[in-house]
Amino acid sequence: NSNITPLDSEINRLYEQTGDNRIFPKTAEWSVKTGGENKKLNNEEYANYQKSMGGHAYILINSLQKSEKYQNTSDEAKVNMSDDIYQFSNALAKSELFGYDIKNSDTYGKIYQAYKQYGPDGAIAYLEEKNALQNAGFTTGNKKAVEAYEKGGEQGLQQYANDKLRANGRLFLN
Repeated sequence: NSNITPLDSEINRLYEQTGDNRIFPKTAEWSVKTGGENKKLNNEEYANYQKSMGGHAYILINSLQKSEKYQNTSDEAKVNMSDDIYQFSNALAKSELFGYDIKNSDTYGKIYQAYKQYGPDGAIAYLEEKNALQNAGFTTGNKKAVEAYEKGGEQGLQQYANDKLRANGRLFLN
């Protein structure tokens, strides 16, 4: 089919390599929780929700796939970051259309802040940092690991991880 884009090809390649269906874009739900209550959507609300969610996902996935760090990461990490984008796009659409408080969300507050300040590339940089931290066995809540990453990138993070292991007597090499 001549309508297959490089984005489509990469999604298909990742599915073939990993078998993980989280790589596929999500469809909107027919009900959303707003103010603690489930709201059933009519056709127009659903269409707007899907359009918003899909639009954000498309822009963010394109930015992700163009990033240098994405090119140099594992297929599993690519699927994880793509899934994070789909979930974030869903949260963005809910915040725009249904009043979801994304700014103060424990799950999406930090990526939203990066997105608002720096656009799609800010959100991608946040996800790349989160991915690097996870690969090294840390969370985004580990301030020292985050500082090590922000100062020295993945090498700085690896150095921090090695220093921590060495301090615990678990690393005998390098």
